[in-house]
Amino acid sequence: MFCKACGAQVPDGAAFCPVCGNQVGPVETTAAVHGAPPPRRNSRLGLWVGMAVAAAILIAAGLVLWLVVLDDDETAKTTSTTSTSPAQTTSTGVAPPATAGGAAASTSSTSASTASTSIAEMMIPGDSPGQWMEIDNSAFPTGAYAVALSDEAMLIDSEISHGYALHAYMFASGELIELPIEATDFYDEDLEGDLAVWWEGDYQEDTNEYLNEHVFAYRLPDGPKVSVTEDGRSPYYPQTAGRWLTWAEAAPWEEDPEDYWLLKIYGVQLDPEGRPEGDPGELVWAATSYAYGDVPWVYSLSGTHLAWENATAVEGLEAGVYAMDFGRFDPMLLATEASRPSLSNDIVVYYDHDEGLVAKNLFTGRVLEIDRLGDFATAAPSFAVYYRPVESDETFYRIMARGYAGRHEQVLGEQSDPPWMSSAVAASTDRVACVIDGTVHLFEWQAR
Repeated sequence: MFCKACGAQVPDGAAFCPVCGNQVGPVETTAAVHGAPPPRRNSRLGLWVGMAVAAAILIAAGLVLWLVVLDDDETAKTTSTTSTSPAQTTSTGVAPPATAGGAAASTSSTSASTASTSIAEMMIPGDSPGQWMEIDNSAFPTGAYAVALSDEAMLIDSEISHGYALHAYMFASGELIELPIEATDFYDEDLEGDLAVWWEGDYQEDTNEYLNEHVFAYRLPDGPKVSVTEDGRSPYYPQTAGRWLTWAEAAPWEEDPEDYWLLKIYGVQLDPEGRPEGDPGELVWAATSYAYGDVPWVYSLSGTHLAWENATAVEGLEAGVYAMDFGRFDPMLLATEASRPSLSNDIVVYYDHDEGLVAKNLFTGRVLEIDRLGDFATAAPSFAVYYRPVESDETFYRIMARGYAGRHEQVLGEQSDPPWMSSAVAASTDRVACVIDGTVHLFEWQAR
């Protein structure tokens, strides 16, 4: 049997292509609400809820629309090479739009060195005089598939001689720690300060299901390792921020099980050792995801808010991007034609189908445009990192960092793989990390 999407040979009875991750056979077990995970080489820090051969058609159509916009935007045209490359440290001067989320106030020049600029404004990562500088990565594991960042550490999911490993790199000490993974598989790692969280479970090839699934929390550098979820659940996509740890659970949507999944988001607060305080609560009781396609359903957590996307209307909620304030716990519709939200404190960055990549301050309600061509973003307190397509002989994608006030834009890397088949870019207050062809690239903001 061969995969119709990439042409690779697929073992008899397999549900997913071992090369591109497309679904090639039925997934019938009750534990397969998220199916077998895609190969790590193509994984994203997101929730993959089923894939199909039709994904190739959907992706091609989406790319055509994306490039139509690109043709109309002269600022995005470039003659850069299609080969993978590390950061380009030159910045692009851009006229500053409105301020968002504590970013520096707008000025009439792209230079922030005016007499009225405060010391605090001059130090804002990603939006002040300075640049992103790549850090020596010789201490990081090779063969990486995904990264997560906090101000204290970086998690690296990588392939090793006997399988896969999860390492933590501590910024203060430079120490590299291998975390205690005991199951046959793990993914969806996340960080808040020195608290690491991840999912792990034992995959059964004969039945195509997972057993012993748990979300774990681990206080760096030496634990303890705490199981946050009880036996019998099928949790995945854990995230942590502030004192919260959240995860999602999914099943086919009864109203249209062929086309959509119904998702719920659960959360619990953790004590200083990462142990749950009380029972988990149902934070989002209904969200929908497409059952087909390679683009994952996305939700995002900060210490003050939760954000998620709806593929279609469900239980009185329209399709679009929603946010929830932890003070009120009421869903708030941000945009109907939108997807892929990412939170940082009170700032949510998402893809608007008409405007491109935008940021909204959930405190003031102010919305500003980041990049009409940008998508698949990760939000940080004062900047966003994301992918931007570039059309040349062959389309490739730039990894961009751009401040919310628009004072600084920088290319951090380039790759030929599309973002929906790549790992998410990670960001903290003043660092960015990404994986290009198995190599971790870490950048720190250096203000002038």
